[in-house]
Amino acid sequence: MDYFLSLSKIILLLVILAGISYFLVKKSQKSSKFKKSENGQLIVKDALPLSRDTRAVILEVNGKEYLTILSPHAIKTMDLQRNASFSERLLEREQIHEEN
Repeated sequence: MDYFLSLSKIILLLVILAGISYFLVKKSQKSSKFKKSENGQLIVKDALPLSRDTRAVILEVNGKEYLTILSPHAIKTMDLQRNASFSERLLEREQIHEEN
């Protein structure tokens, strides 16, 4: 009888810990949607991991958007306003993604 009581307490504790972990992960994902600098001039609008060490980030700096690729070996940046056709394609893909 003591065995089942101990087992049920352990299972209950694991369920509570899983619920707390789920809540914290969801909360951190919501809060990291748009990160702003203290003065609001730099905003991280979106980020996408491309590989283990490389990620693509869309930044807004003083009202201009930039696509930045961050890797351990290099940082490459492209002005999305200058490349309007690329920016328009990104917006179209985002709208299609939101509809689905």
